Amino acid sequence: MMDYQQKVIKAFETLEQVKIELFTSLINVAMAMEFKEVHEVLDNEEIFSFRESDFENAEDPNVEILLYLVKQMTIAQEEMTIWNGKNFLKSPEKQ
Repeated sequence: MMDYQQKVIKAFETLEQVKIELFTSLINVAMAMEFKEVHEVLDNEEIFSFRESDFENAEDPNVEILLYLVKQMTIAQEEMTIWNGKNFLKSPEKQ
């Protein structure tokens, strides 16, 4: 049975995974329409890293909504880290 710390760690890790998936969806939605030119310029094998700030001025409402959610998840992670401490949020096997 999981104790409190393990449950908090699991929640934090889940938040990170969901945020990554949501950010990937944000990129895919943006690349399909508003950032289509960027997608066309990039080679299929080329690696390009995006940051949240790259989407700040997006006009697509769906991109705006997804960006808002990603930002809220970032805030939740920061608040959990402040509240619990960085060391508390590490799985024992990841330390």
